[in-house]
Amino acid sequence: MSFIVYAAEPHDADLLANIRVQAMRESLEALGRFDPERARERFLKSFACEDTFKLVSGQQILGFYVLRDRPDHIWLDHLYVHPSAQGTGIGAAVIARIKAHAVSNGKPIRLGALKQSKANAFYQRHGFQHTHSEDFDNYYELPLESIEPSTPVFILKRAEPEDIEQLANLRHEAMKDEWAANGLTDYALARRHFFEDYKPEATLNIALDGELLGFTAVHEYQDYIHLDMIYLHPKAQGQGIGAQIVANIKQHAVQVSKPIRLGALRVSNSNKFYQAQGFNFTHNVEFNNYYEFTPEPVFQFETAAPDNFEELQHIRYTAMKESAEANGLFQHDKASEIFLSEYAPEKTRKILRNGKTIGFYVVLNHPDHLYLDMFYLLPEAQGLGIGSKILQQIKTQATTQTKPIRLDALRISRANAFYQHHGFHLTHSEGVNNYYEYAPKCSKWCLEPANSSDFDLLADIRQQAMKENMEANGMFDHELYRQYFKDSFDPASTWKVMENSEVLGFYVLWDKQDHLYLERLYFHPNAQGRGIGADILTLLKQQATTQTKPIRLDVLPNSRANPFYLRHGFELVEERAEEKVYEWRGSGLR
Repeated sequence: MSFIVYAAEPHDADLLANIRVQAMRESLEALGRFDPERARERFLKSFACEDTFKLVSGQQILGFYVLRDRPDHIWLDHLYVHPSAQGTGIGAAVIARIKAHAVSNGKPIRLGALKQSKANAFYQRHGFQHTHSEDFDNYYELPLESIEPSTPVFILKRAEPEDIEQLANLRHEAMKDEWAANGLTDYALARRHFFEDYKPEATLNIALDGELLGFTAVHEYQDYIHLDMIYLHPKAQGQGIGAQIVANIKQHAVQVSKPIRLGALRVSNSNKFYQAQGFNFTHNVEFNNYYEFTPEPVFQFETAAPDNFEELQHIRYTAMKESAEANGLFQHDKASEIFLSEYAPEKTRKILRNGKTIGFYVVLNHPDHLYLDMFYLLPEAQGLGIGSKILQQIKTQATTQTKPIRLDALRISRANAFYQHHGFHLTHSEGVNNYYEYAPKCSKWCLEPANSSDFDLLADIRQQAMKENMEANGMFDHELYRQYFKDSFDPASTWKVMENSEVLGFYVLWDKQDHLYLERLYFHPNAQGRGIGADILTLLKQQATTQTKPIRLDVLPNSRANPFYLRHGFELVEERAEEKVYEWRGSGLR
């Protein structure tokens, strides 16, 4: 199973603690010392982001390891792989990485393992030598001279605001030859645009033993993933680093069933690179080619039928067997009777993959909340991101209806870590169950119709949003264009984008006889870059599809809005002296 190593972040602590509990359970039970709360507390007390590394496949965290740098050795404090991912070679791959790190730092590796743990045999297979034992643990060392030299492997680490200068310099080194080949030699302008667009929260540094090799930025929107940039210093190119990062982004795309879109300079080696990674060319504009990778659907839904009871009961029994027995619930016949009495096929959604039913779920829509009554996947369907995707859909429903989601899970169950990872919070425990709730963010933006008194505010937002582009196009008379806006202002066609009573931006949509005309879409600079514009385009596309009409709009020639609309599937249909005209046509209109 492939994975990428990420440096841990503070918000990872609880999830990693849960993985540790699940991975240690068998060994601790063999010693009669299984205390999940104590195991969590011990880990959280010593948690340090700078020493902790996550093993990530797409968006799924498979495990983690912790390295402490000591004066005369490297201490492997933790190495845990979630039980669902054990036996796939991940542990061996991590040990190879740690060995390379040890050689690079010129230090041996030391560690401890519980006496009754399978980890003892694992470490011995990888050359670790037993040094001594204490009450509950065996201790091992891998001498430096016993480690065969190997190539160190990169990690991804969240960028910081202060990294901007270094990243801009690296980007210049990586791109200057290709920019020149495309006739783009205004390097100062390119640097200024990077400084304006830089978002550390969406940027990951690519590092090797503390040295910056490159960086990548990915933005996930409602209906697609945008690979905004991936740059490697020339000395780091050609080593497969980019291919590994793209493969992981593709895995993420498969897990969430979203396409990946990106742009590349026309004269660039990156065109062959992305084509080799399975991206398909869609169109080109000016200096850029645009590509898309579309993952195959991984599952489908179907409403259950009354005669599906036996099939779904078997799935429930198989999915729950381990957790039920761990909690002392052995009365499977009684559980079957309860399931039969509660079975409501019209509320039950079967989950199918390649024509086979792999699970099901039930959501009960109560007046004040959604209740996730049942959610089961067969073991072979777990760990593929299917559960995460379905849960995200239910969360979207909760956000739309402004209702929390509630559910329960057995106290001893991997489901606890799953729901906590997805933002559910433990509210209370009762009997063998833990109870959770997920509350949608109340600060999510919403749309409100404009009124005539909004003109001055919207005109100011328009001026702030358009100032740079208008000046770049030789249009300096803002008062003149303010008057144009006032003359055409129609509150009935204007929608404000609101968040916590603040107007973030607005758009104007005219419903013409044969098309929808998006006359304006503006955001205050402080609200740009959050993906709201992308989400609004998705809503407008849905409206256009329902009305069987295309969307048309025009953009200033020298505006960064041009690549924005191209990324979202709009096609350039006409170029005029003062504007470019774009059109989006849904699949039903092609």
